[in-house]
Amino acid sequence: MKDISTVEPGLGLRVLHEKGYAGKGINVAIIDGLLLETHEEFADSLVHLEIVGSVMEEDHYHGTTVASILTGKLCGVVPQARLHFFATNFAEESNVLVALERLLAYNETLEAEEKIRFVNISTGLRQEQDAFQSLVEKAWDQGIIVFTSTMPTMTDPPFALREAAYVDKANMNQLDNIVIGDWMNEFLKQNNMTREELVRIRETNDLENGYVSLYLPCSGRYVASHVESNGYVLDNEGGLSWGTPFLTGLAALASSVNPSLTNEQVLSLLQRSIIRNDKGLDIIDPQILVSLAGSSS
Repeated sequence: MKDISTVEPGLGLRVLHEKGYAGKGINVAIIDGLLLETHEEFADSLVHLEIVGSVMEEDHYHGTTVASILTGKLCGVVPQARLHFFATNFAEESNVLVALERLLAYNETLEAEEKIRFVNISTGLRQEQDAFQSLVEKAWDQGIIVFTSTMPTMTDPPFALREAAYVDKANMNQLDNIVIGDWMNEFLKQNNMTREELVRIRETNDLENGYVSLYLPCSGRYVASHVESNGYVLDNEGGLSWGTPFLTGLAALASSVNPSLTNEQVLSLLQRSIIRNDKGLDIIDPQILVSLAGSSS
């Protein structure tokens, strides 16, 4: 695409970036597939790239998209954060464990100002859940919050993160423009259910389970191309893998406003920043988040 005017993160984040709230001073890490490391979205913010174990040499799609949503200079939540990237093969669960172990060992060698604060892993593990949980807790003890594409997230409180979409990519900064996407049409038809009914059922279940309901826009937006270093593609099929770096980025945004925030405070601020749009979806308002982070002590 030649016109990049519609490449942006949405949710009013561009305005915050222009005011200086863009993740400066925060180190984030991603464990994912291969990365198109030369892409202009994050080439300047990438400070560490490491391949852990076997990788799928032909596939840069997943990791590149996640990185652009988290730290991309045009479409990222925190374009000024420093990015540490660990590439591995999600097809084997053990690879994720090894990569997280390697990340934690690497983090211990870093100077204080270079320490990783947030980790994005846009997957979950089925067979290795206990080992995964143990490593996530070890990361917490190092001052790191790990955000995963599990339902709910492996945090306390746990977020019931669900994918939503921008219904109009030309109006991405209005929270009321975020909806449950067309991918739910067949499910709703089969169950004779409206979107409003689905939202209410999910909310009831989340309350019963002690989860924090949360929708974040995963599709209907431009992301970095995984084949062209200066290219962008319109993604209309994104799932939780794209919502997770959005949440990770919002946590990093809060921490950049107030670096003294503890893990518990960051998660609390994310929860307190949730508003309900006119579709009944609970969404984090970045403007509220920045305001709350700035006033926290």
